Amino acid sequence: LITAAAHSARAVAVAVHADAVLLSPVFPTLSHRGAPALAAARARLIARAAPWPVFALGGVTARNAALLWGFSGIAATGALRV
Repeated sequence: LITAAAHSARAVAVAVHADAVLLSPVFPTLSHRGAPALAAARARLIARAAPWPVFALGGVTARNAALLWGFSGIAATGALRV
């Protein structure tokens, strides 16, 4: 499985050799403090327009994951720590 990281609609669109794309940051994240987040609505539009699976990444938590309909799935790092 080949994945690509993307931070914009253009980056998702040009990921032609990827099997899936990780779109980030959807929400503000501690791992990239101060980085502008896409926000759920904008990220959903990007994901729905993509011809391949897009996974939401960046600031995903159990509390905001329900806002991420339209994605093929979610990815997380900090939210999965115990």
